[in-house]
Amino acid sequence: AATGKPDGYVISHIPVTVLRLPFLQKMPYDPLKDFTWIMNVSGFLLGTYVRSDSPFKTFRDMLDFAKANPGKLTYGTAGASTSPHIGMEQIALREGIKWTHVPFTTGIDPNLLGGHIMAAANSSTWWAHVEAGTMRVLCVWTAERNQRIPDVPTLKELGLPFVFDSPFGLAGPKGMEPLVVKKLHDAFKLALDDPKTRELQKKFDFPERYIATEPYQTFVAQQVAEQKDVIEKLGLAKKE
Repeated sequence: AATGKPDGYVISHIPVTVLRLPFLQKMPYDPLKDFTWIMNVSGFLLGTYVRSDSPFKTFRDMLDFAKANPGKLTYGTAGASTSPHIGMEQIALREGIKWTHVPFTTGIDPNLLGGHIMAAANSSTWWAHVEAGTMRVLCVWTAERNQRIPDVPTLKELGLPFVFDSPFGLAGPKGMEPLVVKKLHDAFKLALDDPKTRELQKKFDFPERYIATEPYQTFVAQQVAEQKDVIEKLGLAKKE
């Protein structure tokens, strides 16, 4: 999408990591200059969870342990610099705590169940384990509680001013004509509003996060600034 012809036939799914990566390593694109932003589609249900026999009954229990035992609490994610990793480190930075990140490409939940890590932060891979009674979700990172686990609080309800839902949208190469962008936006918005799409969104825990073209451009600029600030504060910025 950063190098194709701006004719409307090349578009891409753009996760928030596309906005984050240029601050972590050298990338061949500029997120503010090399894309035509069409719309934000949705995000993910992220959260922090533990084994059901964990001594952490609440997320505050986990924070208190980490504060009293610097570096001893281990948590797994799907990889370094993913949204769950960055989110957990932002929480740690705000709370003045240190915990140990264990990145995985696969096998987060088996390693949690096996006792190799003490907690996990991930998208909602936990349902089967929660329903089986082997895992417990401590908090969700979306703006609202999830209807399937209505007793589980959001980060904001716990006094942490964060919503982490790893938003994703659609973009094409820079220089696309406004009429082409509008046609693409309207077609995808029509599909997004289809009852079957809504049903699938709910089934796979995608929160409603639609943002139209013009406000999406503003949102992307805000996200780029926020990602830069966070990466620098966490000491993860690429070396010039």
